[in-house]
Amino acid sequence: MTSKNGSGDKDATDKYERKRFISQVWERNPNGPVLKRGQAPEGCRTPNGQVWGHSLSDFFWIERIPGVAVRTIWSTSMLQKLNDSLSPSQKKILAAGEHHSPRVLQPWPLLCIPNDKGELETLCLGGDEGCERGHNPSSMLHRIREIGDYLEVGPMRIPVSDFTPEQKQHLFSTARANLKQTITKGIKPEILKDDPRFHIPDQSPPWTGPLPPKLEEFIPKEYLPDVLLVYDPCRLTDGVWEDSGHVQFDECVPIRYTRAHPERKTDGQSSNSAHLYLSPDNLCGSGNHSFVYHAPLVLPAPLTARTPTRQVTVLAKTSFPGSEHRKLLNQEGVIYGTFPQWMMEDYCGYNIDYKIQVSVLGFHG
Repeated sequence: MTSKNGSGDKDATDKYERKRFISQVWERNPNGPVLKRGQAPEGCRTPNGQVWGHSLSDFFWIERIPGVAVRTIWSTSMLQKLNDSLSPSQKKILAAGEHHSPRVLQPWPLLCIPNDKGELETLCLGGDEGCERGHNPSSMLHRIREIGDYLEVGPMRIPVSDFTPEQKQHLFSTARANLKQTITKGIKPEILKDDPRFHIPDQSPPWTGPLPPKLEEFIPKEYLPDVLLVYDPCRLTDGVWEDSGHVQFDECVPIRYTRAHPERKTDGQSSNSAHLYLSPDNLCGSGNHSFVYHAPLVLPAPLTARTPTRQVTVLAKTSFPGSEHRKLLNQEGVIYGTFPQWMMEDYCGYNIDYKIQVSVLGFHG
């Protein structure tokens, strides 16, 4: 979980700089209790139980035993539960301002689907409001997302495990229509027409120009493509990278892949297919056994994107030549498929993972 613009962090000038420093030390009461390992108060935690703070000023180094220079890191929400006699200045720190809980950052909505009238509408209304408004429950009404067997509509959770795809789509459509009416109440139609939260541009067939906007949303499970048609004129899927100049996709015959993870629900012969375009110009990184590319993606119908070319940018990974590299990449896909959704979401603020030896939060001072 990394810092993002609007995370509430005023201590770091570069929001994407990896290294952070904790410069504050909490002075212990000499007669205070011993802070035993594994018995710290919960405070505000991330979904996987890590210590969390809304900004760097929420973290303090604290002695486990008063007067002994063996320190650990606590957040202000944990310090509020500490059974120590506090000085006036410490009481002021803990009482100053509101101590937020972790907030999921909302992606900019691109995914669209036709409603009952055949009109395109976004799956998620609006974008992220920032922490100034984002922690206010009244500002979360537009958030619609599916998590496990539940559909979250604002602060409500609706079980949908027994719903058919058609029933689920109707529920999504009705919820979006009602929430949009609430959000746009009082906004003039001529202003609403060009509102970037809801505007869907005129669309043309895909082309091979600049990369389209990146996809940050989760594709609903029922719309995951069973078939991926990969346009690869430079044979990047062979695992060898070459800079071959400008790429032409016009006469390229796509390579057909069927989905292995998660397991598909059809026989793989359906029309539920997506189109991926690979180019060596879009190389963004390489590892010990693979290359990673930015790649335009045409989503499977009826899903589309509110971009001029109907495309979104995703990351595509290709293995090096050799069965051992392909085996590693396959295993990586299996593991990624087991990750819970919260591991793939961004949260405001910072968290500490003590299991990472090189922490993003270091002691300075």
